[in-house]
Amino acid sequence: METINPHQEYIDQLATSLTDDSMALIDFDRLREWLSHIAPLLGQVEQLKSECETLRQDCIGRIAGMMKAMAAAQRSDSDLEGIADQLEALPGMKAEELIRQYRRNSAKFRDTFGASFSFVGSGHSGHLRSMDPELYK
Repeated sequence: METINPHQEYIDQLATSLTDDSMALIDFDRLREWLSHIAPLLGQVEQLKSECETLRQDCIGRIAGMMKAMAAAQRSDSDLEGIADQLEALPGMKAEELIRQYRRNSAKFRDTFGASFSFVGSGHSGHLRSMDPELYK
């Protein structure tokens, strides 16, 4: 996908030119060419916006699920209030903060439910072997 900055510059220039005094200076051939170039990009932007929202909602759902599971496992009333506040804040977070929250909560989740991610091997040694966490998704 191409950068939007040149388009933004042209829009700003065009908006400045839309006055009674400078209307005659607008290059309508360039405007027509630009509009035919930018129109397909708007469809791509809408598709990306929709895909980002789907990923965003999935991330929020995963974080919320981990937080609720940890709260249920820990059974602490004081933690429940803090978790409720954190859950309410998730939809307003920017993508970078959501990713940080996901990483932070997934680490806590693994710590809380560590036994779920390993099992006693059937080999002769009886040592714990790690299972692939991807199996639990």
